[in-house]
Amino acid sequence: MNKIILILFYFLLLSNFVYPQFTAGSGTSADPYQLSSLNDLIELNNHLQNGNNWSKGKFFILTNDINDTLRFPIGHLSDNSKCFQGNINGQNFIIPIKINIIGGSANNYRGLFTKVIDGVVSGIIVTGSITDTTTNGSTWMAGILGEATNTNISFCKNLADITNGTTVAGIVARAWRCNITNCENYGTIILTNKFAIPQGRNCNIGGITAWVEDTQILNCLNAGTVYSDYNISSGGIGGGISGYMHSGNQMINCINIGSVFAENYDYVAGLVGMNYTNCTIKKCINAGYVCGINLVNVGNFGNGGVAGIIGHNRSSIPLENCINIGVIEGANIGGIECPP
Repeated sequence: MNKIILILFYFLLLSNFVYPQFTAGSGTSADPYQLSSLNDLIELNNHLQNGNNWSKGKFFILTNDINDTLRFPIGHLSDNSKCFQGNINGQNFIIPIKINIIGGSANNYRGLFTKVIDGVVSGIIVTGSITDTTTNGSTWMAGILGEATNTNISFCKNLADITNGTTVAGIVARAWRCNITNCENYGTIILTNKFAIPQGRNCNIGGITAWVEDTQILNCLNAGTVYSDYNISSGGIGGGISGYMHSGNQMINCINIGSVFAENYDYVAGLVGMNYTNCTIKKCINAGYVCGINLVNVGNFGNGGVAGIIGHNRSSIPLENCINIGVIEGANIGGIECPP
C-alpha cells in the first residue's frame, strides 16, 4: 500500500511539473490558456525559460486586470527558442509592470515580453515603468515588446514610462516583418546621453516603435512625450511614431499629438526621425510640438533637421496626403520634411 501511495504521489508531482498550471484552458484556439494573476504570468515565463519553442502554436487570453506588479520581462533575454511564439489576446485588460535593469550585456531585449517570434499579440494594456541603469551594451526596450519578428501586434496600449536603453519605444523597440495596427502610446519615452555615448551605439527612439524593417504601421497614435538629450546614431532620434525606418516599411493613417524633444540632435520629427530607403508614408498627421536644440549632424546621411512628418528623407520618397499642424522649432526645419 505504501508503495502504491508513493507511486501515485510521484506521478502527481510529475504532472504538476510537466503540465502548465494556469487558471484554466488547454492552450488551443478554442480553449486558450487563461491568465488571471501574477502567478499565471510567472508560470508562462517558467515554461518559456525551461523549454524549447514551448509556446509555438499555443493560445492565451487574459481574463481580468492583473492586480500585482510584474517585475521581470517574460521570456529569455536573447535565446529565440525560449521566447514567446504563440498567440495572446489581452482583451483590453491591464498588466502593471516595474522592470529595473541593473547590469547587462549587449543585445538585451526588455518589455512585457523580451521577444516575440511568429506570434500574435493583441489587446494588451501596460502601465508602470521600465528603467535601464546600465551603460554596458545595447538594450532594446518598450512597454509591450523588446523585439518582434514576423508578428502581428494590434490594439495594444502602452501607459508605462520607458527610460534609457539605446533603442526605446512605447509598443515595440525593434520590429522585423511585422504588422503593427491600432496601437497607442501614452507613456513618456526617454533616452539620455550616458546611454547613447558608450561605444558609439546607434540610438533610436519613438512613441510606437524605434527601429523597423519590412513592417506595416497602420492607424497608430502617439500621445506620449518623446525625449532624448543626445543622438549619436545615423538613424532617427525623435520620431513621434517611429525613430528609424530602414526599408520596405509602410506607415499609413498614423497620428502624433505628443511632444517630441531632442537636444544635441540629428534627425527629429513628429512621425519618423529618418527614412533610410524604400518606405511608404501616407495619410499621416502631426499635431504635436516638435523641438530640436543644438543640431549636431553626427549622422552619415546628410543634413539633419526638425520637421512635422519626417526628419530626414534619405531616399526622397513621396509623402502622400500628410499634414503637419504642430509647432516646429529648431535648426533646418520643415513643416512636412526637412530641407536637404
